[in-house]
Amino acid sequence: MDLLELQKITAAFVKELKLSAKGEKTSLPFVVHEFSPVPLVADGELFQVLKIGGSIGQNALVVKHGKEIEIKAMEEERLPLFSTGKAFLSYIKSHLRKNVKYVTVNFAHELKPVFEN
Repeated sequence: MDLLELQKITAAFVKELKLSAKGEKTSLPFVVHEFSPVPLVADGELFQVLKIGGSIGQNALVVKHGKEIEIKAMEEERLPLFSTGKAFLSYIKSHLRKNVKYVTVNFAHELKPVFEN
């Protein structure tokens, strides 16, 4: 790949990022999320990460060390079809670890956020 082609790819990607950040139609949709001003996960604390997208799911146990993380364990599996919200929540519940206080979920597709306590 030559430099000119890489520059074109970079420009197209930057354009998509700018459109997405403005909430306009783009191939890179995301939910704008403001992080808590005070970290929820304490230094040295174990937490869980679920990555759900496409046909593959990943489940990891992670420890926070300052601004870095250490992956302690990770599993990967094919995802079932989530035909209903109940099926999706059942999947999440079945993968929750009992020894963690916080779970973060990363999705590969655009979502409309719903917040519940």
